[in-house]
Amino acid sequence: MQDQRRKSLFKPIVLCLVSAGLAGGAVWARSGRPETQSGLNVWLAFGLAALLWFAGTWAGASILDVAWWQPLERKYDRRLPRLIKSLSTLAISVLVLAAILEFIFERPVRTLWAASGFTALGLILGLKDMLRDFFSGVLLNVERPFDIKDHIKIMLAGGGNLEGEVLDLEWRSTRLLTAKGDTVLVPNSLIFEAAVIKTVKSPRPEPCELTVLLDAKAKVDWVRHVLLAGVAGAGVALKAPPPSVSVTAVHSWAVEYTVQFWFEPLKATEAVARSQVFTAMLEQLGKQGLELASEKHEILLHQPAPPARGSERAGWDRKS
Repeated sequence: MQDQRRKSLFKPIVLCLVSAGLAGGAVWARSGRPETQSGLNVWLAFGLAALLWFAGTWAGASILDVAWWQPLERKYDRRLPRLIKSLSTLAISVLVLAAILEFIFERPVRTLWAASGFTALGLILGLKDMLRDFFSGVLLNVERPFDIKDHIKIMLAGGGNLEGEVLDLEWRSTRLLTAKGDTVLVPNSLIFEAAVIKTVKSPRPEPCELTVLLDAKAKVDWVRHVLLAGVAGAGVALKAPPPSVSVTAVHSWAVEYTVQFWFEPLKATEAVARSQVFTAMLEQLGKQGLELASEKHEILLHQPAPPARGSERAGWDRKS
């Protein structure tokens, strides 16, 4: 750990020494009366000032990275957005340029400060949503109202709810896993401004029951075995508490089986759990040649009996 810190401090120290040497050389080249200065000294001062601008910016960015950004990333185990580091490097370069103009070339920097102020204002207005998400993420990481793998319910100020398991808490957004299995990226500013954040640490499994009607001729033990195999094939059903199958009603044409299983509400809603278990049981029943029973009704069709042959002939004889 100490060797790593020494390596990280080596670069800023070397850059600071180089910057100090360049600054001294630029001041020496600009020293003396203007009439005694040669063109070579002027160009040397400009060249050293340009190198000082690059070296000073690099040194300031390295010092800020070692003193602030790296400890922040180690503390919260998160990588900072690259845009934040780029903006800080840009601000340092403007400060170094202003210092060179002010102390080496003795030029007023009011125009530069005004231009940089308008540029900063434009960047802030253009990136206000991103900066708001970033600072909201910093506050959420510091306060820690919820942790990874917590189940949260966000009551939004504008109406509506967002609910799911926290997969990751980044600087700009938070990733949630919904009950449908979708991954949602929620901006941190939206979470920070939410009316209520409900955290559930360890939700209990919930039971669910399904009813199946099968042919009365099928053996009960065999049907129970097939249904349990179907429930086990559905990933949403828990092994503990174990699922169960019981006979709840007997008809002349079918037997009613009630299947009970348990599921985690964090991973699926009741509707999703019922659908997955039903699908798995139907596939297992189809493999074993079992079908859902349907009630049979007898329909009797009454037709008028044809007239006897003797009566037809008798009637013909009377007419004749």
